[in-house]
Amino acid sequence: MDSLFKTYVTLLILLPRFFVFSEGRNIDPNLTNHIGGVDYTKPEITTNSKGHWVIDHKNVGVGAMQLQLMPNDRVVWFDATTLGPSALKLSPKGNCPVNIDVNDQPDCFAHAVSYDWINRKVKPIVVCF
Repeated sequence: MDSLFKTYVTLLILLPRFFVFSEGRNIDPNLTNHIGGVDYTKPEITTNSKGHWVIDHKNVGVGAMQLQLMPNDRVVWFDATTLGPSALKLSPKGNCPVNIDVNDQPDCFAHAVSYDWINRKVKPIVVCF
């Protein structure tokens, strides 16, 4: 118990040195709302960029838990294998590796994809368990 108390006191002494609290932060007065808080509906930064977001593909079938842009203009992403089926079946038909995360049952759904963003093509990737 004495050790836990010493740890607690040490943290109380050291934490303020590692964190910057909002009282000392410089906030642009143009961003504050009528009650003194920050209005996050206004942009903090203005830019002359003409870029914009476009939905390139409505649904590739696999959620992105991890995503990587590859040098060959492909985007590869992986999702968990334990959360159930995805919206994309593996091909060819019958290509169902055994999933050790779900009691060694065959899993015929993709949990990873390679996406060619130039040609807008999705290719399922088989995840080896």
